[in-house]
Amino acid sequence: MSKRFFLVFIAIAVGLMITGCVKKEVLRKGEWNTNFTDVSFADTKNGLIIGEKGFILRTADGGESWTQQESTVMVDLYAVQFLDKNHGWVVGASGTVLYTIDGGGHWRPMTIAGNALLGLHFVDANRGWVVGEGGAIRYTNDGGKNWKSQNSQMAETLNDVYFINSQEGWVGMEYGVILYTTDGGVNWNIIPPQTAHGLRKLQFFRGKDKPIGWAVGTGITILKTDDGGKNWTRQNSQIPDGHININGVHFVNENIGWAVADGGYITHTTDSGKNWALQDSGTKNDLTGIHALDAKRIWIVGRYGTILSTTDGGKRWTLQSGATPSNPLQGIVLTPEGKGWAVGKRGMIIHTEDSGKTWQEQKSGVEGGLNALDSVNSQKAWAVGDRGNILHTENGGETWTLQKGNDWYGLHDVRFLNSQIGWAIGELGGIFYTRDGGEHWTQQRGFIWESLRALYFLDQNEGWAVGWPGIILHTQNGGMTWEHQKCDTYNELYSVHFVDSQHGWISGQYGVILHTEDGGESWHEQATFTEANLNKIFFVNTDIGMAVGDKGTMLITLDSGKKWMKKDSGTEENLNDVYVSNDSLIAVGDNGAVIKYTIPEVTIEIPPKPFVAEVPPSNPPVEVLWEKVQQFNNIDMTDIYFFNAQNGWVVGKNGIILYTNDGGSTWSQLTSGDNNALLGIHFISPELGWLMAQDATFLSTSDSGQTWAKSRSRKPRQKSFDADSQPIEADYKLNSVHFASSEGWAVGDYGAILHNVDGGPIWTEQPIDSTPDLLNVYFINTQLGWIVGRWGTILRTTDGGKLWLACTSNTGYDLESVYFVDSQNGWVVGKYGIILHSEDGGDSWETQTSGVSNNLYGVCFKNTNEGWIVGENGVILATKDGGVNWTQEGSGVEDDLVDICYVADNGLWAIGRNIIIRKR
Repeated sequence: MSKRFFLVFIAIAVGLMITGCVKKEVLRKGEWNTNFTDVSFADTKNGLIIGEKGFILRTADGGESWTQQESTVMVDLYAVQFLDKNHGWVVGASGTVLYTIDGGGHWRPMTIAGNALLGLHFVDANRGWVVGEGGAIRYTNDGGKNWKSQNSQMAETLNDVYFINSQEGWVGMEYGVILYTTDGGVNWNIIPPQTAHGLRKLQFFRGKDKPIGWAVGTGITILKTDDGGKNWTRQNSQIPDGHININGVHFVNENIGWAVADGGYITHTTDSGKNWALQDSGTKNDLTGIHALDAKRIWIVGRYGTILSTTDGGKRWTLQSGATPSNPLQGIVLTPEGKGWAVGKRGMIIHTEDSGKTWQEQKSGVEGGLNALDSVNSQKAWAVGDRGNILHTENGGETWTLQKGNDWYGLHDVRFLNSQIGWAIGELGGIFYTRDGGEHWTQQRGFIWESLRALYFLDQNEGWAVGWPGIILHTQNGGMTWEHQKCDTYNELYSVHFVDSQHGWISGQYGVILHTEDGGESWHEQATFTEANLNKIFFVNTDIGMAVGDKGTMLITLDSGKKWMKKDSGTEENLNDVYVSNDSLIAVGDNGAVIKYTIPEVTIEIPPKPFVAEVPPSNPPVEVLWEKVQQFNNIDMTDIYFFNAQNGWVVGKNGIILYTNDGGSTWSQLTSGDNNALLGIHFISPELGWLMAQDATFLSTSDSGQTWAKSRSRKPRQKSFDADSQPIEADYKLNSVHFASSEGWAVGDYGAILHNVDGGPIWTEQPIDSTPDLLNVYFINTQLGWIVGRWGTILRTTDGGKLWLACTSNTGYDLESVYFVDSQNGWVVGKYGIILHSEDGGDSWETQTSGVSNNLYGVCFKNTNEGWIVGENGVILATKDGGVNWTQEGSGVEDDLVDICYVADNGLWAIGRNIIIRKR
C-alpha cells in the first residue's frame, strides 16, 4: 500500500468515525409545524383547520383527534368553509381554490386567479364568492365548475366576503373600505370608509328591519352596523395595544360573539358588542381564526400550531390535548442540577427540572418574542427579547417580572456573571448594564446603526459583543468603553465564545467562523464548507468546539477550527442555540424543537461557566476632610464661581443667587428677579458680571449682583415642531454655560449651542451635525473648547465654535462634566463612575478607574497632577498623579454634589443641591 493511499484511507476512516458517533434523542417538538390561518366546523363533530404550505387538518370526532390531509398543494391557505361533513372549500395563495366532496379525503385543486385569494363565502352548495388581491372577486353558481369575474372597481386587496342570501353581500378591504351588493355581485357599491384600518373579517345577520353586522381588522378595530353597512360605529374591544390586529370574528346570534387577535387576545360580548370583555386564552401566540358552534363550544386556531377550544363559552380555554406549540425556540440554559429554561417566539418560556426530558410552559406575560436567557442558579434567571423586554424570575420561573421593556427596538442576548452583574445587547448598537440584578439598567452604548446579536464576558471587566455588519466590540472595563476590533467580513455575526483572554471564535451568517489567538487584535476566517447561518458556537478548550445553525447544521472541530467536520444532526429544523454539559448537548430550534445529542468528543470535560463571586456592599471608613459651611432648603444649586479669594457666587433653581465677599465665611441670598433655573455665573470684575438662565434669559449686573437686569434684546428661541409636526419656536432648555474672558457659550437639549462674543445681549446659535442633549461646556480660551453630553458625546472646537467636531469616546454613558488644564490634558466624568482622560486635546480618550459606581457630576484640576471629582451621594474623589490613582475623600454629607472649583489662596469649594462645603 502506498503512503499516499494509506493517508487518504486514514483520513476517510477518521471522518467516518467522527460523523458516526452522534446519538440523538428528540425531547420536544411542535405537534403541527405550521401557522394555522382558519377553522370551520360543519357540525359538532366535523371540522377543518388550514394553514401555511397547503396544511389541512380534519376531525370527525369533535376535535378529540386531528388528522393531516393531503391537499396536493404547497401554497399558503387563508380561508376555509365546511358546508357539511362532506363538502368544503378552501382558498389560498396564487389564486388557489380547493374543493372536497368526501370530507377532505380528496381535495381537488383549481387556479382561478393570478393573485392570492383571501376570503370566501358560500350560501349553499352551488353559489359562492371568493375575493383576494388586486380587487379580485370570483363567483360560481354551479358548485365551482365555472367561475365568473365580478367588477369590484378596486385594485386594492379584498380581505373577506359575506352574503346573507344569494343577493345581499359585503366585502371588507384595506383602508376601511366596504363594498356592498344587492344583486348577487352584478354591481358592487362603495360604502365610504369610516376608519383608516384594514378590515380582515366580516359577519352579518338578517336583522329585524335591516341587516346587522360586524367588521374587524387592524388597529384593534371592531365596527358594527345596524343598517346594512351604510353607517358603522366603533366598539371597544378592551384589547390594550392599538397596534394589534383582530383577525377573526364569529357571532352565534345577534348578541353573543367572540373576536380573536394577535398576542393571544380573545374578546367576548353578550350584548351585541355594547360591551366586550377579555378572556384568558393562555397563550401569547397570534390567533387567526375562530368558529363558534354555539354559545358554549368554540374553536380557535393561531400561529405555531395553536389550537384552542372551550366548552363553557370561554371561561376556560384549553390547548388541544397533546398539541405542543411549535413556537421557534431561540435560547436555552440549564443549571448543573438539570433545571433550566428555553425561550422563544411570542413570549414562549418552557421549564425543565429533569435535564430536558420533560418541559412545562411558564407564563412570561409578554407578547414579543424572547431571544436569549441566562441564569445564575436554579431560581434566578433573566430573559431578553423584542421591544427591549428584560424579564426576571427569583423563584424558578413561577413568576416572571418585567424589569425593563417597551423602550428599545429589540434585545438579542444577555449574560450574568452573578446575581448582580449583567449585560444585555440588541438593536441600534444597544448595550445595557446592571450592577443590582436588573433593578436598574444603564445604557452603556446605543443609537448606532448596528445590530448586536451576541456577547461573552470572561470576567467583570473583559468581554466581547458581535453583530451586524461584521461588528466586533471589545471592552476591558466592564463596558464603560467599547472599542471596535477589525475583521474582514460584513456578514451578520450571531455568536461569540472565548476560552481565555486570547483564544476566541465567532460564528455567523453564511457559514462564517472567525478565530483569534491574540484577544481579537486580529481575526482570521476559518473554512466551514457550508453557507448555512451558524447561530451558536461553543468551545470546550482551545482545540475542541462545535457550531450549530440553520437547516440542522452541526459542525465539530478537534483542532481549533483548522478543520470543521459536518455531523448529522438528524433534523432539518434551524438550530438556534445549544447548551453543553458534561454528558450531553441540548439544542433548541424551530418548530419548538428540543434535541439531546451525545457527542463524546465535545462533552469530555466542560469548563465551568464564567462566574464572579458576589461582593457584599461595604462602606469602609473614609476620613472626612471637608467642612460643612452652610446648609439651605430648596436652593438646588447648580454652579459655584469665585472671581478672587474673597468674592464668590452660587446660583441655583428658582432664580436663587448666593454671594460672599469674605472668602466664603458667610453667604447672603440675593434675588435675580427671574424665577427660572440659573445655570452659570461669570464676573470680569468684582462688580460686573453675567448669568444665564435655563430658558436662555441673559442677565447682567454692575453692583456685584445686588441687582440684575434682563437683556432688552429678544431672547433666543429654539426651532422645534408641535404635535402636528408644524414648525414652531420654543424656549431653550439649557444645561450649562461657560465664559472665557468676556466671551460665552451655553449648551442644552437637542444639540443646542449658543454663543456670545462680548458679554452683550446677543446670543447666536452654533450648528452641529447631530442633536444629542449637551450637558456641559468648557473653554480654556476664546478658541479652544469642549462639550460633553448624553450617549458618550464629546465635541471639540479650535475656532471658537464655528466648527464643532465629534471625538470618539467609545462609551454610551451620559457624560456630565469636562475640564482641561491646558490645550492637551483634560478629564471627563459621567454616569456610573466613568472617568475619561485625554493627553492630546481630546483626539483620543482613555478610561481611568474611579473605584466607585456613583454618578459623577463635576471635575476640576489645579494642575496636570492634582484634581478632584464630585458626584452622587456626597462622593468626592482626589488624585495627585493625573488620575492614575483616584482615592475617595470623606465629604461628610450625603447630598449629591454637582460642582467643584479650586480657588487660589482659598482652597476647594463644592456645592450640593442644598449645601456648600469646603476643604482648606
